[in-house]
Amino acid sequence: MKKKPTQHVVPNLPSGWKIIREDASKASYIIHPKAKAVAKATSMCKKQCATLVVHKRDGSLDVKVTKYSNSHCTSSSKQKKR
Repeated sequence: MKKKPTQHVVPNLPSGWKIIREDASKASYIIHPKAKAVAKATSMCKKQCATLVVHKRDGSLDVKVTKYSNSHCTSSSKQKKR
C-alpha cells in the first residue's frame, strides 16, 4: 500500500510560511501570512488525501494535525471494469 503524503506548513522567516511535502527538499509554496499558507495547504491535502501538519513560528508542532480523506481517496470506492 502506498503511503499517503504529508504536507507541512513551517516557518520560512522572514519571508513567510512554506508548504513542503515531508520527503521533499524544496518547498511547494512560500506564502504570507500563515492563515493563507494553511488554507492553501488544506486545499492541497484534500486533493491529495494527505495529512496536514502545521507548525508554530518556533518550528515546534502546532496542536492540529489533520488527515484528509474522502470517497475518491480509497481504492475500495473504485470499481474494476470488466
